[in-house]
Amino acid sequence: MKPKSVVIENVRPIFNEGRYPIKREVGDTVTVWADIFRDGHELFEAFLVYREKGSKKWSRTPMEFVDNDRWRGTFQLEKNARYEYTIEAWPQHLPKVISRFKPILEVVADRPLARYAAWYEMFHRSQGKIEGKSATFDDMIARLPEIKEMGFDVIYLPPIHPIGETNRKGKNNLLKALPEEPGSPWAIGNKSGGHKAVNPELGTLEDFDRFAAECKKMNFEIALDFALNCSPDHPYVAEHSEWYYKNPDGTIKFAENPPKKYEDIYPLNFYCEDWKELWKELLSIIVFWRKHGVTIFRVDNPHTKPAVFWEWLIAKAQEKYPDLIFLSEAFTKPKMMKALAKAGFTQSYTYFTWRNSKSELTEYLTELTQSEMKEYFRGNLFTNTPDILTEYLQKGGRPAFITRS
Repeated sequence: MKPKSVVIENVRPIFNEGRYPIKREVGDTVTVWADIFRDGHELFEAFLVYREKGSKKWSRTPMEFVDNDRWRGTFQLEKNARYEYTIEAWPQHLPKVISRFKPILEVVADRPLARYAAWYEMFHRSQGKIEGKSATFDDMIARLPEIKEMGFDVIYLPPIHPIGETNRKGKNNLLKALPEEPGSPWAIGNKSGGHKAVNPELGTLEDFDRFAAECKKMNFEIALDFALNCSPDHPYVAEHSEWYYKNPDGTIKFAENPPKKYEDIYPLNFYCEDWKELWKELLSIIVFWRKHGVTIFRVDNPHTKPAVFWEWLIAKAQEKYPDLIFLSEAFTKPKMMKALAKAGFTQSYTYFTWRNSKSELTEYLTELTQSEMKEYFRGNLFTNTPDILTEYLQKGGRPAFITRS
């Protein structure tokens, strides 16, 4: 075979040498730039080639010369899917001597909702009709019209699963709960089930299905908290004790996120000997709730789990359900937040919560929208959360909230 004479380099957009896909939305046009040139003065042709991942057939569109050996090509994302693309070029007199850029690059075409949506956190304990008593799914259905009128698109639910009883936390994180205290919803699992079960205080799985149907009828999407926490009473503990970290005496370690301690939670060991079965089981939780109408998962503390696990899980889940959206709830170091976004998270928490002045907001939003981050990191700008209410909002009154909207 004759040597290839056309050089293809400086391809954009690209980051991490093409290791991860860029992110776009359905309907977007992907514009690809590259330096393309060859020795001498003979003419050559350059094409942008692309296909939906898994397809055997490539589509080809001519690239356009701009100036100084810089070329440009475009293609449109017509489906909610993952696409592959690259660049091919060859001398006009040697059409079979094709130069191809490597590696093959990818772009994820998410639904438009991945770019923007207004989220309403519907914590069942603040939705009830009787003081001190949690709302049921039927109570929550009654609130939907009011929430819709406020302009929200997404109903975000904290964990709705059975809550552990062993080492149950009390008010203000007290180590021992009073008999009437319900415990933390993030300490998942008891005799009623684990991550694929519903807290009986809220109703049944059939009640949840009815809630999901009402949400769909009103054009709400449901985001469910995906918290990989297990209480000591979770069925996994009895069935798969090998999935957890052990103390020297053989007991299972409780969770810590210094300086916080979670005596009511056992963290999973993603590197255990039986890690393949563990990972498959965690993927099955996503599939289970997708079948019950959940299209968005707000992932709790993903930075305390391996990025390689998230890359695998999100790719597998979206292979089956391309419409799924994953939000990374990671308030952590910048490099880890970026790594999780590259690994596949559709959206990410941001430092917006702590940016207050005009200069701080301008600098941060410029980084999100004008740097390399724009190719893979979609920031979800929450004003506050149930456990984060900054001094700026505490003391700034209504004007502070308006500023952040």
